[in-house]
Amino acid sequence: MASVPVEDRKSEVVGKRWLWVGAALWATSIFITSCGLVTTKQLSHAVSTVAGGHISESGFLQFWGVVWWVFVKGWHATEFGILFLLIRRAIPRSLNWSAGLAASYAFLDEAHQLFVPYRGCRLSDVCIDCLGILAAWVLAEWVANRKGRQVVPKLKSLFSHPWLLTGLTVGWIALVFVLSIFPFGLVTLDSNAAGNFPRP
Repeated sequence: MASVPVEDRKSEVVGKRWLWVGAALWATSIFITSCGLVTTKQLSHAVSTVAGGHISESGFLQFWGVVWWVFVKGWHATEFGILFLLIRRAIPRSLNWSAGLAASYAFLDEAHQLFVPYRGCRLSDVCIDCLGILAAWVLAEWVANRKGRQVVPKLKSLFSHPWLLTGLTVGWIALVFVLSIFPFGLVTLDSNAAGNFPRP
């Protein structure tokens, strides 16, 4: 078996370090955005201002009252899906570790919100974050399958039935919606936070 040249090993180590730096920077951005709160009133005012008054604050609030969960909880899922993919790039042979690290960070980030004014810790949000991790994993496997790479055998059979994949996608969206509308596991140190729902 041929040995890997020292230069190649060094460049691989440096490349992995940068992948970890990318994952750490993304995790830091998640933490920073969790350290504050944008109220619906602030958001509607900002949108109306940016739109030059073409969108009224009351009109935006009516729109936001219906679709807020798509943006707020959809972003929850997306940011942790991205974190999972970044960690997976850093440790490509350890799928379980990648998912476990991303899910653990989701729990820690939600727990940290106990100490942010007007926010709290919702276990339902952790579940949504984990749904994002799952979606990113399936998407990455789907792309690998399309490129002819090796994928998890059970998923290979899933990808050969597009109707089943469509059904799972619809079910995933429905589950995010239910967890958004009926949150559970709210713990807060701020008595004002419990009534702050929905929130951007």
